[in-house]
Amino acid sequence: MRVTDSQVFARLAGRVAGSWERLARLQDQAATGMRVNRPSDDPAAAARIGALDEFLARIRDCDDGADAAQTRLEGAEAALASASELLIRARELAVQGASEQYTAQNRADMAAEAQALFAQLLAAGNAQAAGRYLFSGYREDTPAFDAAGTYQGDGGVAWIEVTPGLRVAANLAGDRVFLGAGGGVDLFAALDGLRAALAADDTAAIRASLGNLEQGLEQLNAARAELGARHNTVAFAREGNSALRIGSESDRGRLGDADWARLTSELATAERALQAALATFPILQSMSLLARR
Repeated sequence: MRVTDSQVFARLAGRVAGSWERLARLQDQAATGMRVNRPSDDPAAAARIGALDEFLARIRDCDDGADAAQTRLEGAEAALASASELLIRARELAVQGASEQYTAQNRADMAAEAQALFAQLLAAGNAQAAGRYLFSGYREDTPAFDAAGTYQGDGGVAWIEVTPGLRVAANLAGDRVFLGAGGGVDLFAALDGLRAALAADDTAAIRASLGNLEQGLEQLNAARAELGARHNTVAFAREGNSALRIGSESDRGRLGDADWARLTSELATAERALQAALATFPILQSMSLLARR
């Protein structure tokens, strides 16, 4: 079969274009350090890299979630630690007030301190972190308790994903922790009961208040233990995220990063191929002129 001049021309032109294209692709790899810069470079690897990028983005979101959860949990723990100290002091007042060695005036002074403890407990219950009320459930823009200790929040739980597939509850409902919803002790009522007993100089009622204060402390300790367990979960999640990130970035690099030794060799080969193809350019020009005649 006779090969025409136009066919030879087309082949030589295609060789030049192909050499330019291959060199340009290799130069892109050298500039970016990536073997895969577009899906056409390696469709299977590009698809896998895309999936890894999505997974790495999810890990970053989980890291942000872990930060948010940690901020809330630490804020709640600080508030409950303060509340525990307040109840310990209230218990001390109850023990002192129940003693016959104190006078009615002493107990009146203790009642004033118990009233101050009530106000401080309200402040603990209305603690905030990052502009959110920690014990208000979903009603994060509303103080958990009003001035009388009435709950203004709801039972909403703020679930936050801290590692792929694992969520942590980042809050505690204030009615359960401070009011004993579900069978516990109303801490505000316990403090107010102590205040009233001290103000009335009623030693029997003062002694009776000790039980509620003790139970209230146990209630707070249980809530703090729960927060501690969640905090540990967040810490473990952070470690897991770090391992997942390292593994995914390694896989991505293996799939997409350029092999510099190989790339250098291929660049040299591509440059020689282009030079060889360009050497045919005078032939292309003459054939083009002949083709026009």
